[in-house]
Amino acid sequence: VRLILGRPGPLLLALNFAVFAAQWGSMMTWIPSFLVEQRSLPVSTAAVLGGLVVAVNIPGNLHGSWLLHRGVKRRQLIGYTHLAMAVLAVGIFSDALPDLARYGLALAFSFAAGYLPAGIFASGPVHAPTPSQYGAINGMIIQGSNTGNFFGPPAVAAVVAAWGAWSGALWLMLACAGAGIALTFWLAAVEKKLP
Repeated sequence: VRLILGRPGPLLLALNFAVFAAQWGSMMTWIPSFLVEQRSLPVSTAAVLGGLVVAVNIPGNLHGSWLLHRGVKRRQLIGYTHLAMAVLAVGIFSDALPDLARYGLALAFSFAAGYLPAGIFASGPVHAPTPSQYGAINGMIIQGSNTGNFFGPPAVAAVVAAWGAWSGALWLMLACAGAGIALTFWLAAVEKKLP
């Protein structure tokens, strides 16, 4: 543990996964509520539509891994995921777009979000002092994910309650995406100094 905590890379990976999970977890948690409260859909319909948004993340994960094997750099995959999630969130929370377009953007958001785990988990071995620390680094990454999933949805609920509108959640999503991009640049700088 001392060896891992003595390096910035594992913590940067965990923090990056935390701000990512805060975005993705919040979106997946609140889509059914939004569809019921704001669009008056039946609970069963909202559950199916929300489930489809979650499910589309699976092919995104697989495609992210495929891109890594085709030469896309890990940091590009991580950074562009945050950027894509920010851009798509702007459309998702825009009242100017019709509901069908916003739902399509939510599907694209979840698909694009699948890229980041591939980049993060592929980065773990790069930051491990020895192969015996791979598991501990993956554990830190998962704790980052759990932290984001724990704090993200309640934070969105608080922001929506304070603003009185779902569009208020956009600023939290953009802040998380911006933090993720900054963490990705920091991670790239750390990796340049690795032996």
